[in-house]
Amino acid sequence: MRFEAVESITPLELIPASPIVIEQATSRLSAIANAAILVPASLAMLVPFGLVAGLAASEQGLLASLAEKPVTSVQLLMALALCAGLVAVSVRRLTARLARGARVEITPESVRVAERGMVRCRVWSAPLASYHGVAHYVRSTLSGTRHELQLLHPDAAKSLLIEIAPRIAESRIAEIAAILRLPVVPARSGTG
Repeated sequence: MRFEAVESITPLELIPASPIVIEQATSRLSAIANAAILVPASLAMLVPFGLVAGLAASEQGLLASLAEKPVTSVQLLMALALCAGLVAVSVRRLTARLARGARVEITPESVRVAERGMVRCRVWSAPLASYHGVAHYVRSTLSGTRHELQLLHPDAAKSLLIEIAPRIAESRIAEIAAILRLPVVPARSGTG
């Protein structure tokens, strides 16, 4: 799951001798807001085709005219297919976003991740020792900045977001790194 898509993470419980479990989720509110924009915009895109179909049904001459000009008919059908495709892709991405999430379980030996999608669940694991360390990133968005703690792996696809907050103190970063028995590493460009 892309780190910027993660809106909430359950607080990192630092209980000695037990696995650390982190639940990641996307924002339902922003998905609902996107749907509130998507539905009227989709309908607005399809209205002209409804008007042309209504006009064609009421006027016999229009159908004959379209039959005489097959290029115009093909252009109308291609435009309809393009608009319908854009609507379908938008709806698919929106529903996938609502279903997306992950569960991360960190033990002293390994990291296990179960990523939920709309249709399937992907599970993978890696030894905790294969991670470089814990890095602190600051992400800027339109709604402000957020601080992120990431568990960095040589394979960027296995790097994990383990905490987000408006601010993360250096003592908190050191505490998490100590519990995971990993070093605090500097943030690298291209991984956050």
